[in-house]
Amino acid sequence: MKSITKGLLGAATLTFVVIGLSACQTTEDGGPNHADRVVAAQDATKPEHDGTSAKPAKDAPAKPKYTTGQTQAIASATDYLDNMAFSRSGLVDQLKYEQFSVADATFAVDHIKVDWNKQAAASATDYLDTQSFSHGGLVDQLKYEGFTPKQAEYGVTQAGL
Repeated sequence: MKSITKGLLGAATLTFVVIGLSACQTTEDGGPNHADRVVAAQDATKPEHDGTSAKPAKDAPAKPKYTTGQTQAIASATDYLDNMAFSRSGLVDQLKYEQFSVADATFAVDHIKVDWNKQAAASATDYLDTQSFSHGGLVDQLKYEGFTPKQAEYGVTQAGL
């Protein structure tokens, strides 16, 4: 029984290592994969260096340690944004739909860098590629999807309406 357990444990460890190593690869298009984006998101939360001291303060906070749920939610959020445009609230809702907790979904969206104006413009352009809208109608649609009134107006204007 012990040798079977050792064999299974060894196989599981090897599988984990192989998966972990493959997560360090880039995607087919040369872009970063999940792990790279999560590291980038974690690095983005580091405080900026103000140039006043060459050494970190003794009381400097440790690098944030994310939970597995937070890390997975960040990876999922970046995947969604790579494929389609979302408002902040729309992305949180999508992550909740994917059964991430409200806390993890909100954490993820708050810990990635997103230009919500560009997301609104991309969403407006996507709508105009498939449907007809008036300026006001498209602004209302974007607001319905969770964009702020300013973001919606910016997006529709950038889309040419």
